Amino acid sequence: GPFVEKRGFQITVELADVADSGVLVAQGGSSDGYSFYLTDGHLQFATRHGGTMTVISADDKLVTTAREVGVVLAQNGAVTITVDGAVVASGTTPGTMLRQPLDGLTVGADDTGLVGKYGKDNQFGGTISAVRIETRVTKKAG
Repeated sequence: GPFVEKRGFQITVELADVADSGVLVAQGGSSDGYSFYLTDGHLQFATRHGGTMTVISADDKLVTTAREVGVVLAQNGAVTITVDGAVVASGTTPGTMLRQPLDGLTVGADDTGLVGKYGKDNQFGGTISAVRIETRVTKKAG
């Protein structure tokens, strides 16, 4: 999976077809990791820092016409969730991943250690056409 230890990152998921629930992208497990997923139509981003779960959730349901959803985890732990470029949720987590998650990256399901608030049946019901993950290294001035 992408090297996310102590780094901010951005995830972009292109959707051909929207569903109400399921995991879009997950990396890691119940100790350290993150997951970008849908619950009852609401986009959610969960992180685990040493087992502690933090969840950022969009208030509005994802429109069926949405074609690109994204999440940014900044170096300082700030999270922004977007739908077709518009911000739909923001919040704060404890920070970047302290350790590189042991469980690899999964797309369309979280089938190793569960990161978020969902059970084993967490397959995304829609269609994902592309996923991009870019890490962001903040260079200190001087």
